[in-house]
Amino acid sequence: MFAKPLNKSYSVFISCATEDIVIARKFRQSINQIPQYYGYIARDEPKTFEYPSEKIAQVLDACRAYIILYTKAGLDSPMVNQEFGYYYRRYRNQWGKKPPIYLVKDMEITGHVDGFAYAREPILLDKTLPHGAISAVLWGMHHQYSLKRLEIPCRGHVVNVEWPDFHFVENAATYHQTLLWKCPTCGENVEVDPYTFQIYDEKEWSPWNNPNA
Repeated sequence: MFAKPLNKSYSVFISCATEDIVIARKFRQSINQIPQYYGYIARDEPKTFEYPSEKIAQVLDACRAYIILYTKAGLDSPMVNQEFGYYYRRYRNQWGKKPPIYLVKDMEITGHVDGFAYAREPILLDKTLPHGAISAVLWGMHHQYSLKRLEIPCRGHVVNVEWPDFHFVENAATYHQTLLWKCPTCGENVEVDPYTFQIYDEKEWSPWNNPNA
């Protein structure tokens, strides 16, 4: 049985190949800033027994959304294909409001998507700068589940803020500006990337400052 994070109720399953684990963790970091939600990456779970398929199935059965990193490595990964096949069958049999599948497709993959993901509208992924794809998933979840708040980390505590207006965020992104919130606990300004709502790191997101880089 996997250990669910404290104060988190809803999982978002992130399916990825080992080669894409760093990108997957960036998705998880943003999802973890949504109250009640947490990102789950099977490859990051402790290997407590040889065949973790039962544990993965439990999370897939209960998750509120599914993200698949559709990259060359993901296409070649038996684990990714198995996870997506399982979730698709579950998704297809759901009644009423169905949990979304976010197909995050590497821009370098040309042509149509085959298999279970055929005809599904992809979210394009730039692997060198994935914040646009992360933003698309966040806003998709925002509309799907009427999300209202974010929890931004600051000096060992979190700043609980209202989900920002889309046009405000879009304007900040257009002019390459960050979002600022004042922390009520320590008084510091919390500076975040307008796409991912993660703490802004100029070094990490340097291409974001220079679209021609």
